[in-house]
Amino acid sequence: MHNAKLQVRRGVRHVRSSVGLVAAMVVAGCAVGPDYRVPSVSLDAGFVSAGSPSVNAQTPAADIARFWNAFGDPLLSRLVERALSANGDVRIAQARLQEARAVLGGARAESLPEVDGSASGGRSLSGAYLFP
Repeated sequence: MHNAKLQVRRGVRHVRSSVGLVAAMVVAGCAVGPDYRVPSVSLDAGFVSAGSPSVNAQTPAADIARFWNAFGDPLLSRLVERALSANGDVRIAQARLQEARAVLGGARAESLPEVDGSASGGRSLSGAYLFP
């Protein structure tokens, strides 16, 4: 009994010292030396005021409908053109979405347990009643 209490005390002491050590490391990691200076970073003027209306007004309007042509990749251009030519109506897309959701619902239903039941009844007379 005395040995078990001694082991518990050692364990508690070990946990306390570990918590104290971790706390000291966290506090030391947050400290900054007395000679700390904020680093100076030079940025291009286009990045500093990229979102301002005056800069946006100077930038020519990008042709957003064909932005992928700027990459100069013929394969990408062919794939986008193919996708755009196969693009259907919004109603077709909604119908496909409903169809996909129905198929997903059917697939999920396969993992659910099945309940089946049947009932039957009948009536018959035994031989003692047929032939007295």
